[in-house]
Amino acid sequence: MPEEKTLDDTTPDNSLLNDDIVINDDSNNTDLDLQPENNASNMYRLPSGNALSLEDSYIVTGAEKTKLVVLVGPQACGKTTIETTIYQMFHDGKLNGYCFAGSRTLQAFERRSFHTRIDSNQDLPTTPRTPRSVQEIFLHLKLYDKVSKQYVNFLFADLSGEDFEANRADITLMRNSFEFIKYADYIVAVIDGDRISTKKYRNSTLDSIGELLRTLLEAHLYNCKTNFQILVSKYDIVAERINTDENIKNFIDGLNTELLNRLGTHLSSIDRYDVAAMPTTTSNGYTIGHGIKELMASWCLGLPHQRTFEFRVEHASIKSEFNKLSWKITGDKYE
Repeated sequence: MPEEKTLDDTTPDNSLLNDDIVINDDSNNTDLDLQPENNASNMYRLPSGNALSLEDSYIVTGAEKTKLVVLVGPQACGKTTIETTIYQMFHDGKLNGYCFAGSRTLQAFERRSFHTRIDSNQDLPTTPRTPRSVQEIFLHLKLYDKVSKQYVNFLFADLSGEDFEANRADITLMRNSFEFIKYADYIVAVIDGDRISTKKYRNSTLDSIGELLRTLLEAHLYNCKTNFQILVSKYDIVAERINTDENIKNFIDGLNTELLNRLGTHLSSIDRYDVAAMPTTTSNGYTIGHGIKELMASWCLGLPHQRTFEFRVEHASIKSEFNKLSWKITGDKYE
């Protein structure tokens, strides 16, 4: 007859310490769906829910069709708010006909979204600043198109604006710090609508984003198939100011042309989107996620490009055919 245990027993019960579910990222498991740890076990490995490092992101990119979206811009321009708003809009149902089909970074999304919700007791929706030099930067969304019956994965690089500002005018530092950007399907320059619509900060804001983009381009962190977009954030504030000053609208409407002029031969076109991810008020007709559907539509409809390293401007100093071949393969700059 087995020994009966009482509440006074001090001998640990190992069966209570043996969890049926192991919460851990398995870098060797490239299948996004849950799989048994082995054929004789009922245990499943679940994603940790945290943001992914570059190495962790291979689990996604190596398994299914994936689009990498990189939002660039200075601190407090609204990059993280836009990314978390996309995630939160799926709480209300489908977005542009796409259904939410999973995420490996649910906890990361939830942590970033908390201060935008009523439960946080914040007077205004805010998003915590992304820390500098963190390694776990990728947020993952998996969507399903019921019409085409296809899945598509998105990886959003949640980068610190302070890191961008620190490397803004240094081509070598920019290349070394953000080398993965050359794999991006979309590079989206986020322009702070609050600052660009204020006369005092207008020119400095434009100079800052122009210099950042030029450094990215001269660091060869793009190729001929990269899609470039500019996004004016906090557009509810912009619209309110346009009502009293029509010159603001003219200035913002000319952003595409102005940036193309500043970037010279690097780019031939840039698309612009106006977004109010978390409006400070909805009294002027701007609701949460204004402009997000149009932005997502541009990403969903566009096909992810093949990962190549062919740049638009080849340096005349590359004369050796061996160096040319190596340059094309690795993307390195040879002097």
